[in-house]
Amino acid sequence: MDGLNVGKGNLYGLARTAYANPTQAMEAAARIRDQNFGPRVTYSRNVFVPLTKLGRDNCGYCTFAHPPRPGERAYLTPEEVLGIARWCGRRL
Repeated sequence: MDGLNVGKGNLYGLARTAYANPTQAMEAAARIRDQNFGPRVTYSRNVFVPLTKLGRDNCGYCTFAHPPRPGERAYLTPEEVLGIARWCGRRL
């Protein structure tokens, strides 16, 4: 499996194989990444700190979001926001 010349008909089979054996799929993805980009490691100084936990999570992008729940705060406190920012700052 070279990962570059995959016909449309093989995609479902590859997905089933990757689901059954994710280690093999991750190793193949790492080989393709290394062939195309080398050992380069990048990062971004931009940090997104969500101020709310609310959302419908229809897109799957923000996995932390959920519909309002009874008895649960919808918004982070200023202390929680600052704590996240400090945690991120120590890692950059």
